[in-house]
Amino acid sequence: MDKSFEYYDSQRIEDRKIDEFIGLCRGVLADNDFNEEEKKYLIDWIDKNKLTEHNTVGKLYKQLLSEFSLDDLKNTLFMFIGGNSPSQEIASMSTQLPIEKSLAKIEFSNSSFCLTGNFSSAYRNRNVIEEIIVSKNGKCKNSVTMDLDYLVIGEFGNNDWRHSNYGRKIEKAIKYRESNQSKIKIISEKQLLKYL
Repeated sequence: MDKSFEYYDSQRIEDRKIDEFIGLCRGVLADNDFNEEEKKYLIDWIDKNKLTEHNTVGKLYKQLLSEFSLDDLKNTLFMFIGGNSPSQEIASMSTQLPIEKSLAKIEFSNSSFCLTGNFSSAYRNRNVIEEIIVSKNGKCKNSVTMDLDYLVIGEFGNNDWRHSNYGRKIEKAIKYRESNQSKIKIISEKQLLKYL
């Protein structure tokens, strides 16, 4: 069997399991309650389906095993499924992502940018934002590569963001960054607009 086919087939199976897990989380949270029995059920399901090493689910798994309160875990699960708990007032998920905290400036000239998510600013249209970036001598890409300089996350998540607030582009950028293969800066829409 072709190795590339095996990879894509295993990726498809993993995607299906994660989609199923998101559905389980939605079911667990449907009554806006989260208890020890439900927590144990989710932990056992992740174990059984061998998703403990998956980037996003693995982090959630560690939190479920931790000493976090059930209320904190409930809010984390709501963020994971891309929904809002009753205590959350905004639909933005990008604030929960590993966005650069100390961004002194953005270099546009000869830098490459990739945009993902829905933008809430007056521009809203990614094409307009990309035109502004290009007018400042920046380059825009459609995908995350190791030589990418900035991944810009729109303020609002959408259905294209697979597996809740962590989309494929975001996951890829995080993996590159964590493995020191790239110096990608993950920035928010607000950070970009500050320098446009």
